Amino acid sequence: RKGYHGSSGQDHDTRSLQGKGYLSGHAKQNPMMHDWNRVLVRNCDGTAFLASADDAWEVDGTPLYFRGRDNALAVVDALLREHGMDRATEVVISGCSAGGVAAVLLADLLRDRIVAGSRSRSPVFVAALSDSGVFPEWSKPAPTGLLTFPQFEWIHVHVNASGGAPARCLAQGFAWRCLHVGVALPFVTTPVFLVQSAVDSWHVSDPDRSESLGVLAHRIREEVLSAVRAPHAAAVDSCFHHCQEWGNIRWGSQSNAAVFQSWYESRRQEWLKRARAPAGVPPSASGVIFEGWPLMHAAEPWVESCYAGQSGHRLWHQALHRLGPSSTTSGSAAEP
Repeated sequence: RKGYHGSSGQDHDTRSLQGKGYLSGHAKQNPMMHDWNRVLVRNCDGTAFLASADDAWEVDGTPLYFRGRDNALAVVDALLREHGMDRATEVVISGCSAGGVAAVLLADLLRDRIVAGSRSRSPVFVAALSDSGVFPEWSKPAPTGLLTFPQFEWIHVHVNASGGAPARCLAQGFAWRCLHVGVALPFVTTPVFLVQSAVDSWHVSDPDRSESLGVLAHRIREEVLSAVRAPHAAAVDSCFHHCQEWGNIRWGSQSNAAVFQSWYESRRQEWLKRARAPAGVPPSASGVIFEGWPLMHAAEPWVESCYAGQSGHRLWHQALHRLGPSSTTSGSAAEP
């Protein structure tokens, strides 16, 4: 509660976003959005902005509040009311890791809030960008060297997270599984773009187990392929990382930032055509299905020298305290 991950009370008044990928103000790293207004919202309750629990949980005499969804909605309301977002014509809801989960699951809820509060002379277009938000389900224990994330079910049961999941997904009886991006995405109507590593380092406890990495890559690709359909898209790479590599990973001459921009501009043009169509004229088909999404690296388990900092990231990963002394065994991780 008192640390960085539990409270924003000790945050500085300002924060540099230089080198922060899709939040960066550097045109080369973030060509489409470098000159946009950018807002960083901290996830302080560990539930991926999904919880809305009235009562506190008491742990060792300390009350813990799980109200991430309430916080996210309050931030949007404040931005609309006090900071000019009511005049925005384009909004991208983005997030990394747990934030990438929230960007997908809350996309429709936040879009509706933004549209309802808009006073722009032009309609506002809203899309979502989810970075490293795929935490695949495992029907059996994960292979040795990989981590699983069993807390999704706990979050759904104990902290009123169902209001953060797509209602149509819950109506299908998927319950807590709707907190997984791969399950929820087909029920989201806001256009969503997934940026994801098939060998996401946050899922790995032992990067030397190439066979396990191959299983992870297959599972993530399988989940993305089953979930992505119009108007959504994805770029799945074979690089060892978790978030952070916006603009650094490429498909031929195109970076992940460039392929996102191409997709975004196509979706916005389609949306504009529908918004301007005369009343009673049915919208044309989205066309995303014909564009070849999702885009995937074919190599596995990863590509050596996939990006400039990959070897450094591997060294950092090996020193992570969360892996504990038994990093060569499978296990579960405490937070997505």
